[in-house]
Amino acid sequence: ELSDTRIPWIYGVALSMRSRLESEAADRKTVLQNAFTLMRDSRGSRRGYIGHAEYLDGLADVKAELAALEKDSEKEVELLEEAIAYKGRALESYALMDVMPTGLDEWRYPISASHYSEHARLLLRLYSLRKEPIHLERAIPVLEKGIEVAQKTGLVSRAAECYWQLGTIHDALGDPATASASFQQASQAYLETSQRIPQIKDLYSDYAGYMSAWSTIEQAKRSHNQKRYEEAGQSFDKAAQLLKSTVRWNRLSLNYSAWAQLEKAEGLSRKEDSEEAKDAFKQASDLFAEAKID
Repeated sequence: ELSDTRIPWIYGVALSMRSRLESEAADRKTVLQNAFTLMRDSRGSRRGYIGHAEYLDGLADVKAELAALEKDSEKEVELLEEAIAYKGRALESYALMDVMPTGLDEWRYPISASHYSEHARLLLRLYSLRKEPIHLERAIPVLEKGIEVAQKTGLVSRAAECYWQLGTIHDALGDPATASASFQQASQAYLETSQRIPQIKDLYSDYAGYMSAWSTIEQAKRSHNQKRYEEAGQSFDKAAQLLKSTVRWNRLSLNYSAWAQLEKAEGLSRKEDSEEAKDAFKQASDLFAEAKID
């Protein structure tokens, strides 16, 4: 039997789910605001570390949905920051489960494993609006903790997701070497997942190939920055082959073949081999045009 204090929380959660049926953004916003009020005011019904964590997590999710509906960019930022604050406090409560008796190990980590990547996604959304690197930097320790939690319970696919996000962040921060390492770790984690779950082996093998390609692309970027154009071209060509071997992302292979040719052209140009460089630039241009059409 439900206690009276639980009813507002349950009704609020149901209302937030019902909001997705609204076709008009304004109507959905109103329903979500009402849901948030009910959920916020039901605080006394969420007891214990996990109850408090779920309470804060639910509030964060509604604030994030409201931010996505907001047309005013400043208001969107404000709502996202509130969502991030709630999510951070939720993770603090999940972390307190570490002090629980050892016998509860088998279920406490899976509960919190996915929330670290969700927190990082909110920080990435805030970065996309503010373009302030501090938001990317804030996401790094969140994802590192997410990897630790996922590995404790054997949720390798969750670890892979965090490594993927780390690679994206380090790329945005202009650190291709660290990004490459993160993408390669994501690839290895997805490959391990594919071996553990035969029913979806092809899906995770595809992800592993995609992450391996991105690791190689980051190596190419680093070589380019160091003016090692031949090496960069070889890495881009390897990435193109890796992408070609995937089902979901094979259409991207031609684009990176073009980048490989462009690096070759740049190398020839630096060697003052003008005729060959001219031909190589023309081939790169043709490949980019073909990739765009494709």
